[in-house]
Amino acid sequence: MFCVVQVVQRFMESSLAPLMARGYRAAIRKWQDFCQQKGLSALPARPSDVARYMAHLAEASQSYWAVKNLCAALAYEHDRGFHD
Repeated sequence: MFCVVQVVQRFMESSLAPLMARGYRAAIRKWQDFCQQKGLSALPARPSDVARYMAHLAEASQSYWAVKNLCAALAYEHDRGFHD
């Protein structure tokens, strides 16, 4: 059976370079770990929870690029629609 959502999801997955995909997966795993520790829902991500995590990253002396990568990874996951 033809499913437009699956076709779009496969297209989006193939649009990422392997290194970028790996970086996004790592950022999402860290985000999910943070959410689990704090009792938060990872996806869909609430803006206030993302801000809280960004503050956590800043306090942990993470780079600007780590925060930017997280934001890009979360946007990508939301675009893919892999959440309830």
